[in-house]
Amino acid sequence: MELLNNEIAIRKMVVLFYDKIKINMHLGGIFHSAIGNKWDSHIDTMVLFWRHILLGEMVYEGRPAQKHMDMPLTHFHFEVWLELFNQTIDENFEGEIALLAKERALGIAKVIEHKIHSKNDRQIN
Repeated sequence: MELLNNEIAIRKMVVLFYDKIKINMHLGGIFHSAIGNKWDSHIDTMVLFWRHILLGEMVYEGRPAQKHMDMPLTHFHFEVWLELFNQTIDENFEGEIALLAKERALGIAKVIEHKIHSKNDRQIN
């Protein structure tokens, strides 16, 4: 187990997490469709995102919720995403920042899911 307190550890977290996503029967196809052959770029972006979220480094500028708006994600998909994220943390990391990562992931999932459902509700009405 290691601390999640620097860029190297965050890169490891992101790579291990997306390794799980890529082979997951519920999320793999969705993410492969969205990312295509740009996994390296996506990993780099996610490392910047998590450095910003967990270490307070001002290295990420973007709108992550916007990137997910057209993905066919349901509540179930967010549950699977969180389960895989939490597994990645629990299997590899310890300490306060590891706990913070799980808390932040839950919050991020809730916000993105809410925005997707709000958009879909507006399209229906």
